[in-house]
Amino acid sequence: MAIREDKILSYMWIFSYFGLIALPINSRYELFRKCFVINNSITIFDLILLLLFTICTVKKFLSHKDLSITKYDILMFFYLVTIITYIVIGYTNYGISSFNDCCLYLRAYMFIEVTRNKIIKSNITIYQIINITFKAMMVFSFIEMIDGINNINLVSSARMGANNESLYIFIVGFIAYKVFFDYTEKRKFKYIIGIGLFAICCILSKSRVFISFSVISFILVLIKSNYSTKLKRFKFSMRSMLILIFTLSVITIGLILFFNSNNILTQRFLGTAGESNTGIARINTFMYYINIFKKNIFGCGFGYKMYYLDELNKVIRSQSSYQIDNAFIVYAIKGGILFLICNIYLIINTIRKINYVYVKLDDSIMYTLKIGIILVIISSTIFTSQIIHGNAEIAFIWSLCGYFLESNSVISQGKKYKEVHKYSFE
Repeated sequence: MAIREDKILSYMWIFSYFGLIALPINSRYELFRKCFVINNSITIFDLILLLLFTICTVKKFLSHKDLSITKYDILMFFYLVTIITYIVIGYTNYGISSFNDCCLYLRAYMFIEVTRNKIIKSNITIYQIINITFKAMMVFSFIEMIDGINNINLVSSARMGANNESLYIFIVGFIAYKVFFDYTEKRKFKYIIGIGLFAICCILSKSRVFISFSVISFILVLIKSNYSTKLKRFKFSMRSMLILIFTLSVITIGLILFFNSNNILTQRFLGTAGESNTGIARINTFMYYINIFKKNIFGCGFGYKMYYLDELNKVIRSQSSYQIDNAFIVYAIKGGILFLICNIYLIINTIRKINYVYVKLDDSIMYTLKIGIILVIISSTIFTSQIIHGNAEIAFIWSLCGYFLESNSVISQGKKYKEVHKYSFE
């Protein structure tokens, strides 16, 4: 009976994780918001995640085997106390806005806690999480492509997307491995379709960061695939050379055609799109809030509204939100120095643990995951704040954070997986 209950809890996690990645539920997609959004940032998936979190927590306390306290238990308790403290501070200063703002931070916390729970880790492997992520992004990109076709006039003049695009960076590298170098994978057609869908959606987003980082992810996986860990040198088989030549040729031809065209995306890369100087505007915005942080290093609380500055260093009062395009500054402004340090530690620890597992296993999937998570984190923290407000980024990054907090179980999974599939980059 306990095994069946654990399976049900695992399916609840999969439903929440898959739904938040696959379905665009921002203001642009009204149909999905009506079906899945309850109030502001709270979705049906959040309620299921909350129920799952409650059940897992109760089961842990009722189990005498799981009552030992680890350093990560202390860390996550401190993380939760910090969030609650700044909800109270925010409510005192900004009223109900504090609760509207804090929901996404609580979602991140629940994903960490639920995914590091033994019930989830014993029923869902990291390899299954990666495959679920790929399938969810396939659904998301298909929806986004259909929306782009239906709104072709908007596509030609505006950017499209639902704040899930950072995950393309990881998925493109994963597809590169699956298509070219996973000899055990027999059904490669779905990955070929995937790369086409993701390329279209990256272009629809007109995002320089997503496109550039996706190309970097793809190339790094290609390079690593031709490197022998045992021989400590590159191996150049005829197949590898043909793949490399083909890939470089496609990229070269694509770049030539791209920079000789006159579409909006090209203009954005070249800085000739007629927009205001976004680079200077971002720097002005960042410096404005860094100065605010220096005056109050203990934070302003959740609910604090943030504004963008233009290239002339003027505050744009008509554009307010709970975040700006740098997650670390948002953490510092909302929760102060302690909240900032806590989030930085969790992010760095996630990268460190994934790298540790990769070194222990010399696993090609772990390498792809390591490259992907690094680039996704850079994209969603430094260039945007999607790690805070992007549904897919919250689910992906913070689930991996929780899953890899204690990495020994992941190493055991990897050894069993390699024995069955017999693959590596060697």
